[in-house]
Amino acid sequence: MGKLKRFCMIAFVVAAVLGIGVLAALWFGWQPLLPAISWLMGMEWFFVVEAVLLGITALGLVILLVRAITAPGRGSQLELQRGGGSIAITQNAIQSTVKHVIDGHTGLTVDYVKVHITHKRTPRMSIHAKIDPGRNAELGELGAKLQDEIGATLEAFTGYPVESVRITFAGDAEVVTPAFTQKATEYTRDTDRQHHTQPVPASVVK
Repeated sequence: MGKLKRFCMIAFVVAAVLGIGVLAALWFGWQPLLPAISWLMGMEWFFVVEAVLLGITALGLVILLVRAITAPGRGSQLELQRGGGSIAITQNAIQSTVKHVIDGHTGLTVDYVKVHITHKRTPRMSIHAKIDPGRNAELGELGAKLQDEIGATLEAFTGYPVESVRITFAGDAEVVTPAFTQKATEYTRDTDRQHHTQPVPASVVK
């Protein structure tokens, strides 16, 4: 734990004890503390300090709630139990590996990578990557290549099988320029012309 995080935790606990403690003592009318609290309430700064303490407490509780909701569970990492302990590979490490594979292709930009892990005893990974193709074309062929590369890299990196790799290309189709459209149209016409000019096989008459 870093110094800043330790300081924030101590400040939160102290603020919660003092701020809520004063209110609890007033609410339950705890006699040993009532004279001291009555004296403090006569000070001009008391209510300002109490408001600050309660504000720190409320902020700390919100942060704890958010961390509890967003904290990764056991299913968010690959984990193998062994006699001498356990081996775990975090979801962040898997996502980073997938991003490195995609970044190896010029012009591709990773929007996000999702990792889903199933089967605790025999873990398997399912990957979904959303990618901006930029000026890359032939996305079907490129997607198949990325699937193979991501699957092979993750299996070599983690030692666990990859169940599926889903690639989604999204973003501006920068490659589709007038020159590209003209070239694609000419290619389509040439292909159709070749199909029409192919000789028809002669039928065999017995």
